[in-house]
Amino acid sequence: SASERLPAAVSGLAAIAILALLIILVREFMAIARLAEVEKLQKRALDAIARDDPKAARAVVDELSAFVAAKPETAAAPARLAFSAWRAAFSPISRSPGRSPSATVSSSRLLATALPPGSRPSSAKASSTA
Repeated sequence: SASERLPAAVSGLAAIAILALLIILVREFMAIARLAEVEKLQKRALDAIARDDPKAARAVVDELSAFVAAKPETAAAPARLAFSAWRAAFSPISRSPGRSPSATVSSSRLLATALPPGSRPSSAKASSTA
């Protein structure tokens, strides 16, 4: 009868709800771990900018490119970063004779333009507008 099947149906629905909750929790923990990794990369990027260290900046850009390439939603970002780096390396400003070294676009300045505006150091803000 229907009264005999009701406890089994309720138990089945409860099991489905618990499974859905577990899936949601796992996805949230994965997202938090991903956010923590992004924050570590951002701290390293800001440190490279503050020290004006092109090797450290390039290492962060490479790590960031690999990080975002792992997800389909962000896979186009490495191509944009690579193009920006190429454009900075081969722009007329960086190759013009007689230009001051401050006119050369460094990797750390390129990295500064890739960071969110609120997280840029004040020196990088000024150079990214020039």
